[in-house]
Amino acid sequence: MLRVALVDDEIAAIRSLELLLEQFCTDIQVVGTARSVQEAIMLIDSQKPDLVFLDIQMPHGSGFDLLENITNYNFEIIFITAYNQYAIKAFKYSAVDYILKPIDIDELVSAIEKARNMLKKKKSSRARYSVLFENLRGLLPNKIVVPQGNSFLTIDLLLVLMVEIKASGASFHMSDSSILSCSFSIDNISELLLEKGFVEIQPKLLVNLMKVVRVEKTGKGFVTLENGKEIMLESITKEDFIDKLSQKS
Repeated sequence: MLRVALVDDEIAAIRSLELLLEQFCTDIQVVGTARSVQEAIMLIDSQKPDLVFLDIQMPHGSGFDLLENITNYNFEIIFITAYNQYAIKAFKYSAVDYILKPIDIDELVSAIEKARNMLKKKKSSRARYSVLFENLRGLLPNKIVVPQGNSFLTIDLLLVLMVEIKASGASFHMSDSSILSCSFSIDNISELLLEKGFVEIQPKLLVNLMKVVRVEKTGKGFVTLENGKEIMLESITKEDFIDKLSQKS
């Protein structure tokens, strides 16, 4: 039996989710509900749920505030969110499950199954949530958090010239000539970078538009980065690249 807690500031949302769980999800026991961060902390402390459905946007503290106030937790989380598509990419990138409002039944069932599998692995989920918090904090205009071995690395995108996406991970080429590498493949990182001012000019090679100093007019076109490196345009036409560059200026 999967012990579940529901956290949402709206009574109607809690009742709706309870009804969906009762009708479409087997082997579920709702052990309690909470409408604020303070109530949720007490509920989790007393009931020790396996899974928490957590609304992000609440009037007196967010779902993130709740998790930052719980130092040790051995439960999985399914975020309930109405966040826009940009933020959703950060959820996917952090390997954290979520359900968009209004709740789709198939998505609900799928998310619960994923949570069951994660609980069976008995691995700490804090690292995944830490990545999510960093990537969503202020909708992160300039920084990204990436896995590196057994830890996480914060990269200032204002200092990145270009990014190479590889089967084994990604390499960030920095303004100081250093290269920072992720230790394994990351889903959706290209989409996340495209939202942050990068453009794919060759397959799996993205450049930071803010680091482009010149575009060659002749032929297919070359771009020159701040460090003097020239790269041929392959995945995008010269005209389209100049258009994106103009929009960024």
